[in-house]
Amino acid sequence: MIDRLPSKINLEKRGVRLPSNLCHFCNKDAEFIQHIMLSCEVAQRLWVKCDKWAWLFSVTSNDIATHFLSFYFIGLSAQANHTWREGCG
Repeated sequence: MIDRLPSKINLEKRGVRLPSNLCHFCNKDAEFIQHIMLSCEVAQRLWVKCDKWAWLFSVTSNDIATHFLSFYFIGLSAQANHTWREGCG
C-alpha cells in the first residue's frame, strides 16, 4: 500500500533497465502495484478462487487500500481487526 514492492514500473523509477514493463502474468498492461494486485486478469481470477476457498463474498475495489479494508477476519478479536484497519489506512 506504500508502493514499495519491486514492480517493473517501480524498478524503472529506480533506474533499472528492463526489456519490457508489461505485466509478467498477463503481458497486457504495465506492471504497477495496483495492476498486479487488483486489475490484472490473473490476479482477479486468484481473488475469486481465494474468496471461494474461504467462503467469502467480496467486491474487489480498484484501490488497494479500499480493497484490503474490506477484509474483516472472522475469529479475530476486535483489537486485531482494528489493527488490520489501521494498517490499511
